[in-house]
Amino acid sequence: MLCPHPVKGQFIYKGMFQIYPGEDTGDGPYCRDYPMTIEICTEVTEPYFRFSTHSHKLPIGQKIIELQHLLSVFSQFYFNNGTISETSLNEFSKIDFENIPLNCISYYQNGLLYSMDVKQVCFPPDLELYFDKYFSIDNKKTKLAFRKAVYLFYLGVEMESRYRSHSFASFVSAIETLVKVTYHKSKMCTNPECGQPIYSATRKYCDFIREYTGITNEAYIKKLYNARSKFLHEGLILLSETPWEDERNICDDDDYWLRKNIIGITRTCIINWLLRQ
Repeated sequence: MLCPHPVKGQFIYKGMFQIYPGEDTGDGPYCRDYPMTIEICTEVTEPYFRFSTHSHKLPIGQKIIELQHLLSVFSQFYFNNGTISETSLNEFSKIDFENIPLNCISYYQNGLLYSMDVKQVCFPPDLELYFDKYFSIDNKKTKLAFRKAVYLFYLGVEMESRYRSHSFASFVSAIETLVKVTYHKSKMCTNPECGQPIYSATRKYCDFIREYTGITNEAYIKKLYNARSKFLHEGLILLSETPWEDERNICDDDDYWLRKNIIGITRTCIINWLLRQ
């Protein structure tokens, strides 16, 4: 895998996989992505260690991509594709690195760690707990929903710098994926007197974010949801990527914070939802 920041330590998860610095770890001023090595033990037979719903059919490369997506949600760092070598591995390579440092600064903060001031990759203190929770999900529909949410979050990260409106929509849709599986028994019925939905999609979305983030400003939650809906249904793209004059009276600062806040809100929802499973 690759990351805009160097991995200078190792992380081992219960004999299932390990991460450590890649061979080419040059720290040149123009180095854009730093390589790391991730090894997955192919001889793990304990059923607890499940990747996606059909992990026994997945090649090692697909499992590495799955870990790449999960790490990009569980930490504030973006991990992308590198060279994948699929070889049978009965035991890990013998390495001698210090552990990847744990960062107690809130991983819920907004944005992504692209800053060159960050010297190396660090992980949240509860990273092992997140993997414990993920690999112990038994219900296939629940696990598939979570995987979709993680994938949509990852797409949002990938598109954030170039296609901001698409990125924003992807983050909002990641939350919606978990909303659907959480409230799947709550049918959307209408008021017989006025014909308006009693428990609408927007209502479920607001309730979900309040439940898993503690945010009580419903007007702001609706603003996030409506910004996504206007883009998808009306083609109203975010001001920060509008290539022509726009008639809307919205300042760029407002647009900026909508984009940054949705990243932190989505990550918080995904992680807190996982911890309750």
